[in-house]
Amino acid sequence: MSLAHCPIHSFSLPILFIHFQNKKQVYTEAVAMQEARKAALTAASNGGGGATAAAAMDTDDTSGVGAGWTVASDAQGQAAQLVEVEAALSDARRGIEAEDEKFAAWKMENVRRKHNYIPFVVALFRMLAERGQLKGMIEKANSSSRE
Repeated sequence: MSLAHCPIHSFSLPILFIHFQNKKQVYTEAVAMQEARKAALTAASNGGGGATAAAAMDTDDTSGVGAGWTVASDAQGQAAQLVEVEAALSDARRGIEAEDEKFAAWKMENVRRKHNYIPFVVALFRMLAERGQLKGMIEKANSSSRE
């Protein structure tokens, strides 16, 4: 969110501009961050220099692991962090899948909404009338709606 001033009026009227992010983008960034954390934890636990991995994760977040996040100094802490990272990674991937499913459903709904069903319905009624079934269906529908 950002706060801006209204250029139309001479007085300074604060207007709140909300910046909406694509949820899939947010989940994708979370996956990248968790994968960077997992790589740092794996490097530290493999003896790849825990001090080097911890030094790479300073607060300016140039490594992509998140500001203020550091690898635990002991093996037990690293194992706990790895479990947390795996859970967060799984959640973010499920979020991406849910967003993909949501957009696929929206796409299908848009196709349904834009399709012209009138010719189909007219053809269906015409066929039912030719077979002599339309009048019986109308009577049945009227009697069931009265009940």
